[in-house]
Amino acid sequence: MRVTLLGAGVPTPTPRRFGSAYLLDVAGRSLLIDCGPATTYKLTRAGRGTPKISLLLFTHHHFDHNADYPCFVLTRWDQDVDQVPLRVYGPPPTRDLTRRLFAAPDGAWVCDWNARIEHLGSQRVFSNRGATLPRRPPQIDAVDIDAAFQLEEDGFSVRAADTVHAQPFLESVAYRIDSDRRSIVFTGDTEPVDSIVELARGADMLICMCWDTDTAMGTEGLSGGMTGTPSAATLAAQAGVRTLVLTHIGPNLDSPAVRDEALREAAAVFDGTIVFGEELQTLDVASSPWRGDYAAAVNEVDGAAFESEVLASPVPVVVDFWAPWCKPCEAIEPHLLALSREWGERARLMRLNVDTEPGIASRYGVLSLPTVILFAEGEPKATVYGAQSRSRFEREFAPFFSA
Repeated sequence: MRVTLLGAGVPTPTPRRFGSAYLLDVAGRSLLIDCGPATTYKLTRAGRGTPKISLLLFTHHHFDHNADYPCFVLTRWDQDVDQVPLRVYGPPPTRDLTRRLFAAPDGAWVCDWNARIEHLGSQRVFSNRGATLPRRPPQIDAVDIDAAFQLEEDGFSVRAADTVHAQPFLESVAYRIDSDRRSIVFTGDTEPVDSIVELARGADMLICMCWDTDTAMGTEGLSGGMTGTPSAATLAAQAGVRTLVLTHIGPNLDSPAVRDEALREAAAVFDGTIVFGEELQTLDVASSPWRGDYAAAVNEVDGAAFESEVLASPVPVVVDFWAPWCKPCEAIEPHLLALSREWGERARLMRLNVDTEPGIASRYGVLSLPTVILFAEGEPKATVYGAQSRSRFEREFAPFFSA
C-alpha cells in the first residue's frame, strides 16, 4: 500500500500547495481520494496516468476537494482506449453533480465529449491510440453515500465515518481503507471528533487535515469544523496509529518557524512518526515491522501457567490480552515493547490469546480488545482499554514499579 499526496493545501493557492487530492495504490489498484484543483496535472507530474484509476472517493464537495473533477473525468475518458467505467462515491450531491456535469442531453460537458465522439478527426485520434470505434460517452457510476458506507473489493475494503465540517450546508465523511495487514485513514476536513478516533483505531497511517496551529485557529475564530496542531496529534494518539501525516496545510502553518513549533507541539502529544505533508510526496503504508520483535520478546502465557507466571510473580506482570485477528492490538505493541525495555527487571510483559484462553479473559472482565492489565501481588491493579498511546500506558502503570 502506497499513498501519494497530490494536493496537500487549502483553498488559498500558494507556490507550494493548493487543494486536496490523494492517490492510493493498493492490491494492484489505484484509487483517488478527492480531486481538488490541478489533480490531473499533478498526477502527470507524479508520473501517473488517469486511465488506471477506476475508483474515486469524495470526502465532501468544497471546491478545493472537487474542482478538478471534470478535467479528471474527461482526461481519463479521452485517454482510456479500453473505455473502463469510473466508479465514484461521496456524500450528496455526488450523484447530482455528476449528472449535471456529464449526462446527456444538457450536462455542462456534453458539448466536449459529444464532439469527440462524432468528429471524424477525433475518431481517427482515438483509433490511432489502438482503440475500437464506436466510442462511448463517459461511463460514470456515481453514488451518494453516508457514514454507513462499506465497500468490499478484491484485496481491500473501504468504510466511512461522519465528520464535522460544514453542516448543514455540506455533508462530509472520512474513509478507512484496509488491505491485508495495512490500513490508512483519510479524515477529509473535520474538527476533532470521536468518530475519527474510532475509524482510525490501530491504523498504520492517518492522513489528517491540519489548517494551522490550534492557537492561531482559536485567535481567528476558526476552531469549528477544522483541525490544527496539536489536536491532530491528539487524534492520532487516541486512535493508536503508527504514522500521522499532516495535510490540508494553510499558509501560516507552512512558514518554517510556525511549522517547526507546530511539529514540536505535536511530538509532545503523539509519540509515533509525524510527517509534514508535501505535494507529490509518496509514502509507503508499511505493515507493522515490530511484530516479529514483539512476538520474540514477549512470552505467551496460557491457562496452565497463568497462576505461576502471573499471579505468583514476585514483580508486577503486564498482560496484553490479544487475538490474531485484532488489528488495534498491533497498534499498541510498539508502545508495550518499548516500555518493557525501560522497565527492565522491575516488571514483566506477557500476552494472552483470548481465542485460546477465553476462561481467563472472562474471569478478568475482558470484553473488548486490546485490553492490558497490570497484575501485582496476585491481583489486577490497573487496566487500560483500547489502542492507547504510550504515555497513557506509562501513566497508568508507573505507580506500581519500584525505583
